[in-house]
Amino acid sequence: YAIDKGQLSMKLHYKLEGNRLEGDNDITIKKLQLGEKIKSDQAKDLPLGLAIALLSDANGVIQMNLKVKGDLDQPDFSIGNIFWDVLGNTLSKAITSPFSLLASLADGTEDLDELPFLPGDPDLTPTQQEKLVKLAQALKDRPKLSMNIRGKVNFNEERPILQRQKLERVLAKLTGNQADLDLLEQDPALQEALAQAYEERFGEDLEDLADRLHLDEESAALRAQAVILLRDQQLITAKSLRNLAMRRAQNTKEFLVDSQGIAPERLFVLDSQVKEEDKEAKVILTLDQ
Repeated sequence: YAIDKGQLSMKLHYKLEGNRLEGDNDITIKKLQLGEKIKSDQAKDLPLGLAIALLSDANGVIQMNLKVKGDLDQPDFSIGNIFWDVLGNTLSKAITSPFSLLASLADGTEDLDELPFLPGDPDLTPTQQEKLVKLAQALKDRPKLSMNIRGKVNFNEERPILQRQKLERVLAKLTGNQADLDLLEQDPALQEALAQAYEERFGEDLEDLADRLHLDEESAALRAQAVILLRDQQLITAKSLRNLAMRRAQNTKEFLVDSQGIAPERLFVLDSQVKEEDKEAKVILTLDQ
């Protein structure tokens, strides 16, 4: 690229022992702006705009320390080539592992590019919120960056969870209260609603099911079987799973905007296309300039 604007200063410290050269380069670049792209066989194929956004702080300053070393006896030795190789590697690492860079800026050691979610749950946990607080600080320190947010689901594991949640909503309408199937054995009203829902769906009462399965009519095992049968009747489409994934992404954006003050125009919620091979309930984060 041509350089439209920028100021570069370097503090150099080089040591020569015999023919072994070691160098320390403290580099400061201020207000760097790229111009038009120029064709060159020597140019590295790097998204330099993203690299600059990653490395520039809130004041538009890039600070790097590049260490170089080489042997003057080598016939192809060139301090210039070594320096540019090290610089290219530094830029490549920033681009290929941008969240590692952000984690280091946020005094963290973990990557910040994924948020795992509890199965069937679109809400952020305290652990996720803590991670997003660190990410938000790093984004504030890198104001040229924008971020993409994409929700994902575990297709096979979350589908029955959504079916169970849908069944609880059905039972809640019958009882007039919130329904929690984990409390079924302690809630006679919920047990009665379960029996009613079963009879309405299958055209037989629980006593018939008990006779078929050779179970006691008042047993927890019978009610557990009724729950499974009714749960499996709840229709969960790919759209329902997509909505779960989208809610995860939207909740992530809302937390960053409402709680951490990140400008909404820097955050983009991407569409979540659900596939059967999806195996993880999470949000994936990617950076852009």
